Amino acid sequence: LRTCTACKSARYCSINCQRDAWPKHKFACKTRAAKLQDEILFRRPESTHLGDCPMCLLPLEVEHTKSIMMTCCSKMICDGCDYANELRHVECPLCCQPVPTDEELDLNVMKRAETGDPVAIRQMGSKHSERGDYEAALKNFTRAAKLGDVEAHSHLVALYQGGEGVEKDEKKEIYHLEQAAIGGNALARHNLGCEEGSKGRIERAIIHFIIAASHGLDESIEMLKGWYADGHINKEIYDKARNLYQLAVDVRKSPQREAAKLAKQNLGDEQKQRDAILFKQPSSCHVGDCSICLLPLPLDVTRYEMIACCGKPVCGGCLYASVMRDGEVALDSKCPSCEQRFPQSQADRDLYRMRRAEANDAAAILEIGTGCFMKEDYSSAFDYWTQAAKLGDIEAHYNLSSLYYEGKGVEKDESKFVYHCEEAAIGGHPLARRNLGAHEKDNQNTERANKHFTIAASLGDDESLKLLEESCESGKVKKDDFAAVVRAHKAAVDATKSPQREFASVALQQLEHDKLLFKRPECSHLEDCPICLLPMDLDNEKNGMLACCSKLLCDGCMMAKKISEEERSDTDGKCPFCRQPCPKNEVEMKKNIKKRVDANDPFAIREKGLRCYEKGDHVTALELWTKAANLGDIDAHFRLGKAYSLGEGVEKDVNKQTYYYEIAAIGGHPSARFNLGAHDFNSGNIDRGVKHIMISASHGHDLSIQTIKQIYPLGYVTKEEFAAALRAHKAAVDATKSIQREASAEAQRNKTWPYVFHPDKGSHISHPRNF
Repeated sequence: LRTCTACKSARYCSINCQRDAWPKHKFACKTRAAKLQDEILFRRPESTHLGDCPMCLLPLEVEHTKSIMMTCCSKMICDGCDYANELRHVECPLCCQPVPTDEELDLNVMKRAETGDPVAIRQMGSKHSERGDYEAALKNFTRAAKLGDVEAHSHLVALYQGGEGVEKDEKKEIYHLEQAAIGGNALARHNLGCEEGSKGRIERAIIHFIIAASHGLDESIEMLKGWYADGHINKEIYDKARNLYQLAVDVRKSPQREAAKLAKQNLGDEQKQRDAILFKQPSSCHVGDCSICLLPLPLDVTRYEMIACCGKPVCGGCLYASVMRDGEVALDSKCPSCEQRFPQSQADRDLYRMRRAEANDAAAILEIGTGCFMKEDYSSAFDYWTQAAKLGDIEAHYNLSSLYYEGKGVEKDESKFVYHCEEAAIGGHPLARRNLGAHEKDNQNTERANKHFTIAASLGDDESLKLLEESCESGKVKKDDFAAVVRAHKAAVDATKSPQREFASVALQQLEHDKLLFKRPECSHLEDCPICLLPMDLDNEKNGMLACCSKLLCDGCMMAKKISEEERSDTDGKCPFCRQPCPKNEVEMKKNIKKRVDANDPFAIREKGLRCYEKGDHVTALELWTKAANLGDIDAHFRLGKAYSLGEGVEKDVNKQTYYYEIAAIGGHPSARFNLGAHDFNSGNIDRGVKHIMISASHGHDLSIQTIKQIYPLGYVTKEEFAAALRAHKAAVDATKSIQREASAEAQRNKTWPYVFHPDKGSHISHPRNF
């Protein structure tokens, strides 16, 4: 016989019989099914879904804050056992494993989830939910709930209630609430009572509240107390509920849990005192004021210096005005703070620093530790920074926090990272303050994070201000509060400015730029021939390019390649680099150019621009040269500089002309270097102009050496400089000579060798040519 699956009472001989009887049985069936469901729903569970503590075997508290999950084995223990375990300083007493790192924890959860562990699957769902991936969270919670995890039902209630990852569905919300309540979730039971009460079903709500209170839930007994005062329940029911509640509370008490509660209260008081110190606005940044002009120092460490002789901080403006002469430290200069001889070399600075370190100067010890860190000697750096931190150095605390965060020289330790960050932040270190804010933000403590960002921004930290701006846009920070922070940030930044500092900053930037600009490149932009490894000739008539792979070869190697092919009867003429046949006609050449351009070959893009330029299409040429320059082609920068100089395709622009010429000159382009020198010379910057022309002459640039010969009689170049320029030019020219290249030049003069097109002739694609 077939039994009705809903009411479990009626029986039928067949499915057809059941269908025929359904109209009569329908009402009785639904009534009986609802009664059976209520019997299950209102049956008081023996314990909550949390169960008992596996150590002390007492029921776990309903409040999650009074229990802790062991990350190593995912077991829930009471705070009393956790506190006792901390006092004993032992590993997990359940699995005897050390506390895993975040990476190990994620890996463990994934492994356990693959084996069908419902707790691990629910944990993965929680992580997805935190990241905002609600669809993945829904799948994990649903799977965990099917495997019997009661807490997963509570998470599903939140998703269906808020419509996150799914459409809002009250029926499914109630269903999962009931399943969680049946499983012993006291809070879900309480919420069910609230739901029934809102619909006027007071009797059902009272039963839910009584069951939840019998598990020790404070909210339910408070709700019953209010209803008793309002007359919804009588004294007998209220007393019964209160007795059950008190029994649940008493059975969960133990000396260990009371000790843990007291320790938490003491810790809370200590944390309040700590927070009062931590969130107090520092009067100034940790770097302090310049020891000479007494203005606040900027946060940018490149704009001030700790003087090695006395360890005093001096801003760039005062340092530049006191000891710098023409961008270098004057030999007769004295320290502007202690009047000692200013250290001239690294050896002098190291000597001063060691003397100060021996006298327990925290700043000197910090600098020695920084030197060890730069050499990747992290253990020594840790020792020195620890010593400096004990002597009160704020920067040392910040550096130690970085070591503990990255695990360099020490094991990663989040608590010590936070401790040293807090010490540095209290001392006025904006970066440490910002790191604390980021840490709080990662832990979902948005309010504390924004407090840290506010203080850091008010000390002049730009990144903290950007983070606060994001919070303001998302509505987590009020607009008025953010406006006040913006004003404080501007005031802090403006306080570090002065005309002397601005002048020094510009001057030093120009000096750094000139050091880079006037540093002679080791070779020209053409570099060496990839076959004979000799420097390429600056005359493009003596070089050729292979169209298949854009390799530039000297004429000597091109001729040797052709002779070798003829001797081997190699009609394909394969490239010695890419092993592809060289193009034999104009169609193949254009096809190869297009391939190289499509592959973002800067050489091919620049040469395509040359073709457009020769046809008079200066605008397209300029676009192609710009693209090639962005891809790193030096000659393209030269072409752009020339275009802005002549106004071809663009308006004349001296600034852009100089900009592109300088990049090309730094990259080793002699013609760009010569044009820069000519521009400076004609503008009255004689010394700069001569420097440029001397460098370009040293690369074998003929026009440069001719210019030097012309200006030498006028006294712009000394005899020694003139002689050095002649020697350097001759050496550069001689370095490009070889027997093969001489033979190639002879063949060109006699017009006896099938040659190739050249860059300055429009097409420099490998192609036979008769002279």
